Amino acid sequence: MSFLDTLLSETSRFLRNISVLTVCILGPLAYFFLYPSPYENNVVKTQEIAVIDEDNTHLSRQLAFYADANSGVNIKQYSTSLTDAQNMLERGEIFGILYIPKGFEKDAYIQSSPTLAFLANSSYFLIYGAIVHALHDATEALSPIIRNKQNVLYGAYAQNGTAKTLQKDLITLESSALFNPSLGYIDYAIAAVFVVILHQMLVVGMGIFGSSYPLRINANPFNLICARSILFFIIALALFAFYFGFGFNYYDIRREASIQDFWLFSFAFIFAMVAFGNFFGVIVQKPYQATQFILISSLPLVFLLGFIWPSYEIPPIINTITQFVPVFHGVNGLLRLNEMGASFHSIYPYFRNLLGLGILYFLLSLFVLILRKYLQRRITQSQCK
Repeated sequence: MSFLDTLLSETSRFLRNISVLTVCILGPLAYFFLYPSPYENNVVKTQEIAVIDEDNTHLSRQLAFYADANSGVNIKQYSTSLTDAQNMLERGEIFGILYIPKGFEKDAYIQSSPTLAFLANSSYFLIYGAIVHALHDATEALSPIIRNKQNVLYGAYAQNGTAKTLQKDLITLESSALFNPSLGYIDYAIAAVFVVILHQMLVVGMGIFGSSYPLRINANPFNLICARSILFFIIALALFAFYFGFGFNYYDIRREASIQDFWLFSFAFIFAMVAFGNFFGVIVQKPYQATQFILISSLPLVFLLGFIWPSYEIPPIINTITQFVPVFHGVNGLLRLNEMGASFHSIYPYFRNLLGLGILYFLLSLFVLILRKYLQRRITQSQCK
């Protein structure tokens, strides 16, 4: 069978296989719209908190007003009992408690650095960060009021002949959120998750496809591998264009990579991913085994890629094994190109590793098919005797 015949035959099989079409085409499209939908707002806002104001002065009420005016929080209740507020926190009615101690205004005006207490549910790190940021803005807004009051008080001391040194200006810290200016989930993780979704869906699709059709004795293993590689490379290319073109615009995900660098790296990633999928397809015996393996491995794999949990905290042996999966290099390379604006030179090791993995898995797939064809021929010959 010629290469063209093999390519047409594999394409026809692909179009007739509903399971593979669902996984490779409908699956990525469904995930594209469903997975990021809970995070479309990107940043959390107006999280409800309770305030316990034991000082009950003009300055403490001013602090509560500034906090409530911030878009990050909404004061649901002014409580006088810490127990009641804690019960609300445990029931999920609020996510934080701001405690203003007695003597807050006095200590602020006499430069005694009053301490505010804040209790919050840090299980949701985005919510916790949003509330802390909003309360920090509220306390910063009080600084001019406190300073003006201090100027008045200590100016009166100076007129009465009493020496009093004004408190020096507080240090102003201006933070800059590198690579994720919105501090939201979309720019933080969605771009990486997109890569994982495409990798896992295509690999499981190729696993189902490869295990669904037994190798025929008259098939040429090289033609078969090349035909499947071309077929799924085109599919992956279209999905990449959709995800990283339309998808990034749709979810307003920032892009820093040049078109040339992005596609050069993406070609290497798709090549390695398709080669890995081919190898996965020739070693899996039954279609359902491909689905089971990918489902079991997907969640641990996400945490081993280095964008949620740092790689240096993962045992070295597991890190080494993970680097034989193309998505590890794909995620790390594409995140650095797109979100961090890295140069292609700096992500070249990932590019080189992807090319190496692509060649490795292509040769392994070819070896497995040749070995399987050889064993089939030996079995057929023994049966004829």
